[in-house]
Amino acid sequence: MPRRNPPKPRTKPSGRVTLRDIAEACGVARSTVSGIVNQRSDCYASEEVRRRVLEAVDRLGYRPSLTARGLVSGKSSMLGMINTGEDVESATRLTMAFERRARQCGYTTVLAFNPNSADIEDSLARWFFDLGVDGLAVMPSEEGKHPEIRRLADSGFPVVAVDGQGQLDFDIASVNCDHYRGGRMQVEHLIALGRTRFLIADGFHTCHVVERRVAGMLDAIEEAGLSRPKRMEVPYEIQPLDSLTAEGFAFIRGLLEDRRGAFDGVLATGDSLAMAVAGLLLEMGLSIPGDIAVIGHDSHSFGNQPVLPLSSIQLPVEEMGVAACDTLVERIKTGPGSTASPRRAVFIPKLIRRASTVGPAERRLKLAEGPDEPRPSGSGLTALKD
Repeated sequence: MPRRNPPKPRTKPSGRVTLRDIAEACGVARSTVSGIVNQRSDCYASEEVRRRVLEAVDRLGYRPSLTARGLVSGKSSMLGMINTGEDVESATRLTMAFERRARQCGYTTVLAFNPNSADIEDSLARWFFDLGVDGLAVMPSEEGKHPEIRRLADSGFPVVAVDGQGQLDFDIASVNCDHYRGGRMQVEHLIALGRTRFLIADGFHTCHVVERRVAGMLDAIEEAGLSRPKRMEVPYEIQPLDSLTAEGFAFIRGLLEDRRGAFDGVLATGDSLAMAVAGLLLEMGLSIPGDIAVIGHDSHSFGNQPVLPLSSIQLPVEEMGVAACDTLVERIKTGPGSTASPRRAVFIPKLIRRASTVGPAERRLKLAEGPDEPRPSGSGLTALKD
């Protein structure tokens, strides 16, 4: 008679300890272990059996499968988030606030970045839905018709758009910042300080948020009866502005030199560009804010440095992150059958006044002594009070 090979032991590619492993270790049925671990009221195991099972759970390192629990409960306790601002401080702060709030509400956040691609947005939306998240927050991409986000919203799946006002032409819950109002606030602040001739420091390749800011600036300037502002329109190839090369600084300086004397106030669409322009104006021998007042947008953390504190428009990103999470959790709780209109929240930014527009004293440039070589990011600049 041929010899039979002994059965091979079961292997678990994931290395996860299962209820079956606990049951075999304790010599009881898997259903008994399940009843004890899940604290079911219809489990009548003795105290001795319960003790042995719980000791085995601790000893073997058993962790319940969220996937299995999700199949039973229909909930995963996970929220998805698609972020299009992976290298933008304000988007990062918003995402962190969302994640903290989600944890407080009992959810884990699964984050994915989208480099402003319509195709990637669609694939991520499908992936998150297939993953089984309970809801999805999305910063819409700058392009495309957003068919997958539309499909989720139309089906009643909990989804909230973050800072996508004006980009989506369908009914969806949303949390936005009034960027148009922010642009107006920049102009109103400089006009109140007596500035009347403006340069808009912006990029040639722009985005929806920047377009709304510039629209606010232009309307406020026109309503004040002032002449149309000059524009910089820095080419996209020069960016990112937080790591400019010597050639990039030289290009922007050329733009400023061409417009020298034509403006007494700079309205920047972002803080990185505002700081680059301010540094170059100082290099050109101009004082800030004496000759030219400079105001940025976003109120990034580097704007409060001591050399030249930057006036800016502060975005309420932490509040927006919390509101986005709360809106999503509310949609999850009401369920797909809710007839209530999707919640829409719009937050107003805040003006932060600092020395680049209001003093306390004019600042001029002193070049630190050193070798005569290109300075890739304005190194060697020291701002001194007059």
